[in-house]
Amino acid sequence: MKKVCLYIVVIILVIGITLGISGQIRLTSILNVLGVVQTEEEAVESVYDALREGHETMTIRYCGDKKGIENFAQRVVEQSFLIDDEETSDDYDYMKNKYRGYTASINGLGIYNIKYRFDFSESAAQTQWVNNKIKEILAEMKLEDASEYKKVKTIHDYIIKNISYDITVKNNTAYEGLKNRATACQGYANLTYKMLTEAGMQCRVITGVADGEAHAWNIVQIGDLWYNLDCTWDDPIGGMNDNIGKRYAYFLKCNKNFKDHVRDEEYNTAEFNEKYKMSEKNWAKKN
Repeated sequence: MKKVCLYIVVIILVIGITLGISGQIRLTSILNVLGVVQTEEEAVESVYDALREGHETMTIRYCGDKKGIENFAQRVVEQSFLIDDEETSDDYDYMKNKYRGYTASINGLGIYNIKYRFDFSESAAQTQWVNNKIKEILAEMKLEDASEYKKVKTIHDYIIKNISYDITVKNNTAYEGLKNRATACQGYANLTYKMLTEAGMQCRVITGVADGEAHAWNIVQIGDLWYNLDCTWDDPIGGMNDNIGKRYAYFLKCNKNFKDHVRDEEYNTAEFNEKYKMSEKNWAKKN
């Protein structure tokens, strides 16, 4: 890759000298002028910013080897989902699970233009609306001094009381859950993640299979341990079930008692399980 870049820069230097440009020109300075990202980390940061802000298109200029450019384009997108900025809940799991995919057109020689087109289930404007609405809801809840358990239970109860499961699965975002009062499992999980994160809790979105179908739920940390939480399955279809026991059937459960849920492999590795130590028992408090 460096040889390719150097070759291009030599051409630029020759042109510069021919045109009478004087002074020492550094490789990094030239690449900066050309708008070329110089490391993979810079590329990841650029893609992360675009995805977090909900941009539907963006272009990266990168100096590299043609053979690996498509893998590079995919890799920087995947790595952008690993960034978790504590100052926002728009990134990390929320960003990953409202993202549907990308297409990329690549052209150039040595220095490549990678033009991305991203697809989202929730627009930037909708995410901002969600942020504003959650801020209002949390202000009314007054959870600043609440215990971790109280925060989780209050948010869990709000979601299953105010949102119904959309059996058509046409609504499947946090925005549709709050705006239309109906969403499917991905919407429940994303909304739970964002509300708990904004309330100061550590939370993740987990995807996998439940009862034989693709599903999404959460894990949340209380104290030093993590617990399973599935607001979708705790919310009866139509939201009319007043059976309190059933409303907490999937609330703060250990893996052993979290029946019919199988995680995708990325959430079941030794590294993941070491980082997110699950409780061996259900959370004991019920009210």
